[in-house]
Amino acid sequence: MFRVNLAQAGSMFRIQTRRVKRAGLKEESVSVKAMIMGVSAIGVALTLCMLTMTKEVAAQSAEPYSPITIVSGSIDGSNKRFVSDIESVVRTKSGMAMAPIFGLGSAQDVMNLIYTRQVEVGMIHADVLNAAKRQRKLYPDVEKYIRLISWISHDEIHIIAGRGIRDVSQLANKVVNFGPGTERIVSTPYMLFEALNIPVHRVALSQADAFKRIKSGEIAATVIAAAKPHATVARLSAEDGLHILPIKMTDRLGSSYVANQIRHADYPGLVEKGQTIDTVTVASVLITSNWPKNHRRYRKLAAFAKTLFANAKTLKDKKYHPKWRDANFAKDLEGWTRFAPAEALLAGNGPVRQASEADRRQFEEFLALSGQGEGLDASTVDQMFSQFLTWRKQQAQ
Repeated sequence: MFRVNLAQAGSMFRIQTRRVKRAGLKEESVSVKAMIMGVSAIGVALTLCMLTMTKEVAAQSAEPYSPITIVSGSIDGSNKRFVSDIESVVRTKSGMAMAPIFGLGSAQDVMNLIYTRQVEVGMIHADVLNAAKRQRKLYPDVEKYIRLISWISHDEIHIIAGRGIRDVSQLANKVVNFGPGTERIVSTPYMLFEALNIPVHRVALSQADAFKRIKSGEIAATVIAAAKPHATVARLSAEDGLHILPIKMTDRLGSSYVANQIRHADYPGLVEKGQTIDTVTVASVLITSNWPKNHRRYRKLAAFAKTLFANAKTLKDKKYHPKWRDANFAKDLEGWTRFAPAEALLAGNGPVRQASEADRRQFEEFLALSGQGEGLDASTVDQMFSQFLTWRKQQAQ
């Protein structure tokens, strides 16, 4: 079985390369671009193997569709927790199976959605998705091929540094880890340092390896873009000579990032009681390919979106990631078209759509004018807004 799957993977990789050529890339750059954009042959083989194993189970069950493949960045990120939560709720509520794949970051995940037929849903960072529009040769007409399903969370950017580094500007021309698989691709760490205009020498290590090398002085810092509290960061201690660097929100960072804070409750081992550390967040969004309306996968993904949206309240339960309590599925991502069935679901709930736009602006203006919003981080404001909407709905009944 495994040899057959490897053969299938190799065939898929060759198909990917041909598609890249059709997209207008130069002949000599195809091998590099194809390597960057696709899942590896072994990774695809493992995915195909997983789908083969679930085929019999799916055939015996009442579910009408094959498992949904969802790719969610590197295994070091927090998205695997969100994907696990989604898989649990969707399977329990609808019987639809899911096959998670952990890739090598958002840039590659976008390519997987465009050029492979095995990946159906991706959970990626919005700054990288927006950057794809500017890379026309690598991502030709990307906005035509990608559709937004929903906004999931604000992921905090953690820069973990060693002794002697107290400010992000001190990382200039030093070695900084961007995470596995990021050697040649655009990633959130890459986008952040580019926006801050701080040149660094990037390496692509696992976070466990990066922490060891920070302690030994081989590298200066590592970057983790993940929703707090992130398990890997939570295991760290200031006694090991590690700390979180503050990131100040500036105009240079633009609209891709939002100011937030990290507190003692998030990481007791790294943040002292009463201390807050400024940072920024990047949006994590759920996307899919622009499938034709008469395609089976279009109908399958429509059923997936319906189940996900219908169980938004379920995901706010304490057993799931705390960031689900701040999730706003109706929030738009400027410049991107929403998956039509998801748009229809939101259009059928007028108050939800309205609340994500005009009401949110009025709420934030009220907080600013009343002074009640001073010192509140983005997560707290999101939670207060959600509570306000619940109260307003109850008053209308």
